[in-house]
Amino acid sequence: MNKLKNFFILWIIFFIGTFSFANENLHYYKLENGLDVYIFENHNAPLAYIEVALKAGAIKQNFETAGLFHLYEHIMFKGNSKFKNAKEVQRALNDFGVANWNGSTGDEFVNYYFTLPAELIEQGLEFWAYAIKEPLLDETELEKEKKVVISEITGNLSSPNKQLNDAIFKNLFPKSPWQLDPAGFEKNIQNCTKEDLIKIKDKYYVANNAAIFVGGDVQKDEVIKLVNKYFSNWKSAYVPKHTEQISKPLASEKFLIQQDAQLPANMAQVMMFYRGPDSEKDVYATYAADIWGSLLENPKNKFSKRICNDKNFKIPSTDYFSAWYYTKLSSGRINFMTVFNEPEKNLLNRVLKFYNKIHNNEIPKIIKNKKYFSKKEFENVKQKIKDKRLISTETAEGFLSELRFWWASAPENYFFTYEQNLNKVSHIDISQFLQKYIIENYPLIVVKVNPEIFKLYESSFAKYGFTEITKDNAFYWNDAPPAENNLFNENNNSKEKENEMEILKLKNGIPFYLKKNTTNSIQNLRIFVLGGAVNTDSNITGIEDALFKIMSKGSKKFSKEKIEKILHDKSASISGYGRSDFATLQMNCLTHHFNDVFEIFSDCFLNPRFSKSEFKILLDDYKFDLTRSSENPKLLLEKIVANNIYKNHPYANTSTPNDFSINNITIEEMKNHHKKILNASRIFIVAVGNFETEKILSLLNHKFGNILNYDFKSIEIPKLIIEKNNILEKCEASNGTAFKQFIFNFPSMHDTDYHAACLAATMYDETLFNIVREKNGTCYSVGNSYKGSKVLYGLLYGININNLTNFDKSILEAQNVFKTMSVEEIEKRLPGFKNSYTTSEYKLTETNSGVASQIATSILFFDDAFALEKFAQKRNAVTAQEIQAAFKKYWIDSDKAEFTVTGY
Repeated sequence: MNKLKNFFILWIIFFIGTFSFANENLHYYKLENGLDVYIFENHNAPLAYIEVALKAGAIKQNFETAGLFHLYEHIMFKGNSKFKNAKEVQRALNDFGVANWNGSTGDEFVNYYFTLPAELIEQGLEFWAYAIKEPLLDETELEKEKKVVISEITGNLSSPNKQLNDAIFKNLFPKSPWQLDPAGFEKNIQNCTKEDLIKIKDKYYVANNAAIFVGGDVQKDEVIKLVNKYFSNWKSAYVPKHTEQISKPLASEKFLIQQDAQLPANMAQVMMFYRGPDSEKDVYATYAADIWGSLLENPKNKFSKRICNDKNFKIPSTDYFSAWYYTKLSSGRINFMTVFNEPEKNLLNRVLKFYNKIHNNEIPKIIKNKKYFSKKEFENVKQKIKDKRLISTETAEGFLSELRFWWASAPENYFFTYEQNLNKVSHIDISQFLQKYIIENYPLIVVKVNPEIFKLYESSFAKYGFTEITKDNAFYWNDAPPAENNLFNENNNSKEKENEMEILKLKNGIPFYLKKNTTNSIQNLRIFVLGGAVNTDSNITGIEDALFKIMSKGSKKFSKEKIEKILHDKSASISGYGRSDFATLQMNCLTHHFNDVFEIFSDCFLNPRFSKSEFKILLDDYKFDLTRSSENPKLLLEKIVANNIYKNHPYANTSTPNDFSINNITIEEMKNHHKKILNASRIFIVAVGNFETEKILSLLNHKFGNILNYDFKSIEIPKLIIEKNNILEKCEASNGTAFKQFIFNFPSMHDTDYHAACLAATMYDETLFNIVREKNGTCYSVGNSYKGSKVLYGLLYGININNLTNFDKSILEAQNVFKTMSVEEIEKRLPGFKNSYTTSEYKLTETNSGVASQIATSILFFDDAFALEKFAQKRNAVTAQEIQAAFKKYWIDSDKAEFTVTGY
């Protein structure tokens, strides 16, 4: 797995340890109590990102405590010495303008984070200080939250992927597989007491086991002053060490097989896993492993091509083969994954040949042949390291999140010395890594097939020693366990942005919107085509998404292999997709690679290759998604809702192929559709980055300025009318839980009610959370929002519902609570919710890609590039009375359709 690379480090010593990068954007401090503090200055947007992380999670568990770190994460948000309960915690976050906040429990860390207006940095740090240091751990709240967590656990038990992952971990890490399972299991959650949580707090929630990451529009001196103010009194303590995993867990090759109805019958997934080096025990092997993994990312690398070109395997393309090393502190692993077509033909023998080809043929060749990978390939890996370093710094959250990962999963200073250690890696180092961890090791080999294929091979696989993965044997807890002990000036900002944007035209009239950003080295360019699925014949709906996906798979000048190699070497991307009202092809790259990537991008749009093999692979992917949507309860519910809500409406045309149209889409149809989209009246272009106006305009004119201009008029989209309905469908995969959506009318973005309805939805979310989830514990997640495109519908949803009757009663209870809320109470709460919207908007525009999306959305839905920027002024004018009226009109008086998928 590739890692973020380091910059040059300058050390300065004073009362606390500190260093900063040569470009002075990242700074490190260690408080006297052992707390690590990382500050990353990025002044792109007036936001601050704060994250508190602890070296905890699954790695610190034993059998009896598996899942308790995750439960602790949940209960920590239920109140502390300053914010006494979950409602006050939620209210404080809303008052800060925090749009999204969360915590997560991983296998090697627990973290808590949010983004808020930069000027509220002190309030944010104070909030986390109380939450982390002084949680109440209320016993009543604990009992409620147990239900929620158990619902989350049991809702996943029937998932084939959950069973697969757990079976892999149980076999590769047999000594303590629970150290890779943050969720744990039901019995542990049910038996947890407040005293158990206090032990976690006292042992692991301590300063010398933690780090604070602060980034964005902040000043390091101010941040360190505030961190000292709120965290210098955080106590330190001895932190127990985790149990080390077995480095060689298998005495011979081990074979598993799994049935998965979501997998199409025309393909089989084949996986091999080896126990890899742990960063805590064999750190230098991790560098060689990463170089090896990076070399194999190159789509034209010799290893992947030799595997995929072997006709025994029938692998569709190198896109369907991957090999990489996954770095962990104590559970490193090496992975090989592929897909075989035609699994009905001699599958068992092909799987064994696949293992032999890798283990006994290609890996030994790499070990013996110094020139297996060329000098140029090694140079490209180093260049990609430098490019990824630049890309990672585009947003504070992205950079600090990756830094936090390596803080938790590798030895001290690993992150900062990474690049120089990679530069030392030689062919000898890679050979030693492969010899020790692959040649001298045994793999876990896993095959996943559709039940139809399983029936063909059941006896032969069993005879050869394959064990079937089932719900009964996948999970470690089913075995006998071992004994173990605003704030922003919206008007000024909007005006400033408007002045920065240039609205230009190509010589054939294609509009070109250029937004310059000189603060980073990323350039994003998008070409949009009006029309979308609603302007496509229903017999071939989804063809536009297929066309724009196939565009990036090859052009007349560039084969797929050549495109993949260049994009890999340049750390760039080209992607396309279709939607209900438009389709787009976009490129993202570093400034110094723009010309090379643009040449590919333009040829992909104008002259796609329409490869038969890529077309077949694309259709197989669509068929897989269609199969999965029928087996996965959440996806099934979404499909049922869409089919009913959009019946006899233009949006009934799906943006991706449906069960009917998939059989009608051909290469010839795609070629004909491509001719239709090459129409200047349907196209506009958006670019965001450090562009020179004349240069980019000249390039665009040269490539796209000769596209002819024909009249195009999109069909009118009628208003969506929701009628009363109640549809319930059984789904075994729900496994004792249910998923439900209430659908109702919602104002469009042009409607005068829109902003009031959006704020009502956000405020009502808090009430739903407090009543349905916190007070009554009837489901894992509940909320309400809106969905759609030019016309919208409202939806209120419940995920992993443990009792439908109680859930419906809780919804009515929440509705009554919000309905009776006074104007004074809404007015008191309203500024915080308005601030949260502001934070969300800035969050979306942290990246150049996000800015381009905002501009395009404004054009597509309002024919005004600045429309979304003007939303803030309209939103801030919404009154409490308007919110009450919107709630009554849409949530109470509006007809509702109910859709439920249940495993009860």
